[in-house]
Amino acid sequence: MSDPNALHPDQHRFKNLTNDQVRRLQKIMDFAVISIDHAIKRLQPMISPPVGCNPAERWNRENYHCWWGEFDAQRSSRTAQLCVTRYQAVKGKLNTSKLRFKLRKEERYTNVAPYWGWRIYLGANFFRSRSLDSLSTLIHELFHLIGLVDLRYSRDACVTLAQTLPILARGNPDNYAYYALDCYRNQLSGASHLAMDDPYCQLARQDHGSIRLPGT
Repeated sequence: MSDPNALHPDQHRFKNLTNDQVRRLQKIMDFAVISIDHAIKRLQPMISPPVGCNPAERWNRENYHCWWGEFDAQRSSRTAQLCVTRYQAVKGKLNTSKLRFKLRKEERYTNVAPYWGWRIYLGANFFRSRSLDSLSTLIHELFHLIGLVDLRYSRDACVTLAQTLPILARGNPDNYAYYALDCYRNQLSGASHLAMDDPYCQLARQDHGSIRLPGT
């Protein structure tokens, strides 16, 4: 059995990470794929609504409005398509050995270098954070790797951005991260179901980081 505190043998891909840290990171990466798949699954019906579906009613019932803005008959289908395309691009980054990680113990926060399209620099807080927060951070940073830049942080600020400037919300990494987490959250043992009929997005603004990801 390998020493959990020893450096991982693949230092090319997991620079400065121990065996235990790589194990936890890979688990979080698995949950990132699952969360993104759930997000895609929930968005796809809005691209081409099935017969009998009321797009406006579904948009609000599924709480798309909390992260992407109010329903617009001319734009909401294109918004869903844009979001799905971006989620698929991020999933493609996760599903390749080209993706690299480097632990920077002297840095608190995780970030990416804009000139390096396949490397995520993990801050010391990544492995100290609650598992759902680490998952949100990973998805957030992946969206930087496809070119998105930060406009707002935190659930409350991202929901407000979607309500006031929805065109900007569609380009904000945290909006994508929190929506993916909400799509998967109701699948976790002991978690409440995804909020429905939340017209003012009060539940969407709440922190759910105390929910622990299995195996992390």
